[in-house]
Amino acid sequence: LMLDDGGGLWVVDISDGNNLKWRKVNNIWYARVNASFTILPDGRVTITGGCRSQNDGGSVLGAAVRNIQIYDPVRNTVTTGGNEIKSRLYHSSALLTTHATVISSGGGAPGPETNLNGQEYFPDYMPNNIQNLEKISCPKTVNTNGKFVIKVNNSNNVAKVTAIKSGSSSHTRNCDARWLELNFNKNGNDLEVNGVIVEGQVVPLSNTIVIPGLWLIYTLDRNGVPSKACLVGADMNDKYL
Repeated sequence: LMLDDGGGLWVVDISDGNNLKWRKVNNIWYARVNASFTILPDGRVTITGGCRSQNDGGSVLGAAVRNIQIYDPVRNTVTTGGNEIKSRLYHSSALLTTHATVISSGGGAPGPETNLNGQEYFPDYMPNNIQNLEKISCPKTVNTNGKFVIKVNNSNNVAKVTAIKSGSSSHTRNCDARWLELNFNKNGNDLEVNGVIVEGQVVPLSNTIVIPGLWLIYTLDRNGVPSKACLVGADMNDKYL
């Protein structure tokens, strides 16, 4: 997902590296230079921070965008949430937490406003008490050539399992953003993960799809409420976790 300087949202099909296919899917109607994109457990994408102006490298305080926008790729809709108190311009970042909230932080250093602080966004799927999020159990590391088990309190409540790369964000760019829907079978209160759902088809786990590194694993109930995430290392040595 990419945002152009006029507010257009674009996606690109990279399945054929010699023939990239760009497609404009929606529009937020204004630029958000230096905005941050964060993928939620349900696959929606939040857009935080940024600036309507490209002057001074997109760091014009009077043109700072403080509202949060959420793009839903399934419904192809953009909705607007609340406003941040502080501007999030150059040097800002945003990352998903294990509690399925988004931390939007930083900005400035140098100016126009030095924000050594952050705010936490609670998406609309959050329960009234964050402590009520379902807790799940996962192995510390998984071998992507095999299968793995997620233990839950009640598998009847689980509608979906997703995996999101833990993220590596700097200068408003998250260079490690990836979302997957995992295929699973229920065995009592064990969820046996055996593949990834790609364009409606189940493909086996592999390190070309579940790339090595840290992943956040969430379950979602039938109302779209996520669990608290497990942090899992794909093809990693557990001595580093």
